Amino acid sequence: MRVLAFSCVHLMGREAQGNLGTVDYRSAHELMAYIKDTEPDLVINLGDFTEPFYDKEDVVDTLLPEYRQIEAIRLRGNHDRCLDLPDFVTVDGVRYEHGHKLASGKTSTRAEYIEMARKGAAALTIPIVHGHTHSPYRAETGFPLDVGSITYSQTAALIIDGLHTEILTFAGR
Repeated sequence: MRVLAFSCVHLMGREAQGNLGTVDYRSAHELMAYIKDTEPDLVINLGDFTEPFYDKEDVVDTLLPEYRQIEAIRLRGNHDRCLDLPDFVTVDGVRYEHGHKLASGKTSTRAEYIEMARKGAAALTIPIVHGHTHSPYRAETGFPLDVGSITYSQTAALIIDGLHTEILTFAGR
């Protein structure tokens, strides 16, 4: 089975973007085209797709209308935790989740947080694919696999038969 997993699109309307300026979603559009062209067996959206805490409207139809044409399992992230979505799914013996629960304890820097999340993922006895850190990473064995962020690192991942992993890059910007 060919599974395409992506995380952290962070679709947000102008009000939610605030002082971020205009967020560029070209990589997300490229991802949607890639999904349509390659037709993976399963698409898993690992969460933080929208910003429902800050947006008063559904921004999908405005910012990424092609997503409505994609069949995807949608999981809950930390930015969209108010939505009634599952926390994880297991496919071909691989656990897919957003990843925000992998880091436990306090950190003072983003680098420390990412290291803590990666240690949490490596400690699991089941292979895991996650996002959340916005920084792609693949262990030598392929797992744990951090898909990064489609919007910020322009990356997603392809997992084949629960064994082979590949980090995909979308030019976007």
